[in-house]
Amino acid sequence: MKHIEADFYSGYEGEDELVFTLVGPSSGSINVWNGFFDDVFEAIPPGPQGMWEGLLLPYHLLQGCWGFHEEEMIVEDLPLFAAQLAAIDVSRFRLQPKTGLFHEVLQALVHQAITDGGELRLSRF
Repeated sequence: MKHIEADFYSGYEGEDELVFTLVGPSSGSINVWNGFFDDVFEAIPPGPQGMWEGLLLPYHLLQGCWGFHEEEMIVEDLPLFAAQLAAIDVSRFRLQPKTGLFHEVLQALVHQAITDGGELRLSRF
């Protein structure tokens, strides 16, 4: 069991913050500024049918994944999310090197959730 902690939010206080939290046999969290989050999510290509899938669907249809009063959601299909993160062309990141580091740590957290059968939650503040 690993414990992954990362902060990609410090220095952006007062702006939108998102937190990925791993709950289960392993634990961990990533605090991230909305700009790095958007940089990663905008680089994920559509699925094989040319349509958004998984967490990308609410991200592109709603305002950054969120319904009107929603503050937390569970990432439902972790293997799909892991595949989407792996398919990213990292040269598309506008905010290097921090977006690249966030992307790597997020992949590790998702992999840990899959390995341990944990739950990955995404919250906004």
